[in-house]
Amino acid sequence: MKKLLLVCLFFLLGNQFISAQADYIDWEFRGGRILSNPDGAASTSPGPEPAGLYVSGSPTVIPTSDGRLPSAILVDLDNDNDLDFISGSQRGTVHYFENTGTVTAPNWVLGSIPSLEAINIFVSTTVRNQNRPQLADIDDDGDLDLFIGTERNFDGVRDDEILFYRNIGTPEVPVFEFVPDCLPGLLNQDIAEYPGLGFVDLDNDTDLDLVALGSDRLTYYKNIGTKESPHFELQSEADSPWDDEDAYSNMDVPIPVFEDFDKDGDYDMYFMIDTGFVKWIENVGTVTNPHFAAPQIDMDGELTNADIGDFPTVSFGDVTGDGLKDAILANFNAPRFAWFRQVPVCVDPVITNVTATPVLCEGETSTITITGTLNIASKWSIYTDSYGGTLLGTTTTNTSTFEVIPTAPSTTYYIRGEDGDISCIDETTATGMTVTIMVNAIDDPSFNYDAANYCKGGHKSHTNNFRSNWWSIF
Repeated sequence: MKKLLLVCLFFLLGNQFISAQADYIDWEFRGGRILSNPDGAASTSPGPEPAGLYVSGSPTVIPTSDGRLPSAILVDLDNDNDLDFISGSQRGTVHYFENTGTVTAPNWVLGSIPSLEAINIFVSTTVRNQNRPQLADIDDDGDLDLFIGTERNFDGVRDDEILFYRNIGTPEVPVFEFVPDCLPGLLNQDIAEYPGLGFVDLDNDTDLDLVALGSDRLTYYKNIGTKESPHFELQSEADSPWDDEDAYSNMDVPIPVFEDFDKDGDYDMYFMIDTGFVKWIENVGTVTNPHFAAPQIDMDGELTNADIGDFPTVSFGDVTGDGLKDAILANFNAPRFAWFRQVPVCVDPVITNVTATPVLCEGETSTITITGTLNIASKWSIYTDSYGGTLLGTTTTNTSTFEVIPTAPSTTYYIRGEDGDISCIDETTATGMTVTIMVNAIDDPSFNYDAANYCKGGHKSHTNNFRSNWWSIF
């Protein structure tokens, strides 16, 4: 009943969000190969910036006999500050594509990581083995570990569909070592015929949980261990944040991806449906109690109707160095990759309210609460002295809190939205909001005052000389 009521509330109050992502997000095809060009142009390849994804003698070809079932997971596997990607295949192999371009201009070529090249999961001339790799720092040691969602294990057995390789190398030179016992809770799991794995901290407890998609259903494993020593527990549908885990009839071989593009502080789920399009489902719960409600929502811009082909995957990452995450897509057959740039739409941030908890004496902490909509801004910046004065810190969600320690007799804090290197916001004229916090100084302890009536250093005062806070818009 609770889930039903939440879904009804979502439809009643949230219909304006059903048809698209957000009015400050746009996407455009930049390179690779797609089936139809969403901007109406006849060209479907190689695009204005192929980035190695589709050129004559393309270096981004799955090097197997059929090249089928590529997938793309954007990661920095050599710790050089640009994004590479890895891909699975239909022959039980995993392939590494190194970014030999720059932080702002990617160029991917088939690279070499020996421990990846050695992976060959039950390949034969008569039986193909679908696999989808995923990377996550599952033990919080600073490097990326490898998981493979696979149709069959090394013995050709189904019902053992999560394989784990621990990274025993370094962030610069990864070495993936197979762990036969997998991780607690993930051995001998029957998830789907073609499972795709996504790791995310869904309940804000600092460790990574697991969401699997495939065979038109969803499976959720909660990490009941720690971020250093994970232990996964399969959740029943009654305990799942999803209303109906069997409702994904258009997702046979997707990989779930979790992002916060709407900047509300929780993760939404992104994926590609079997017919070749990117969709997402909004998390209408909270950062600690997620709830994913129907419907599947379209993307903005050229990702709305960009068709890369059947049984595709999507991954997001900033490959242009502008602070915005871009998208790379891959499809089943004929194999192809394509990338889309996230294009900023200049919608100014809006602050609707700023409040601060009152303090009495110097040295006490006040919590500033910022309420608004960041839109194209990537952060709320908190200053003293003036806008652009002394920067105290930033927050990155629409509704945010920030702790400060004001000084007597008062301190004014200046808050505004900023967009980094995107250059949509003119910070010389941008509006913001201030909050002034009144505070009593620590009195001279040599005077013989009653401790209840003045601010004494070393403990909280009980003074009755409370002075209220005030805030204003400029």
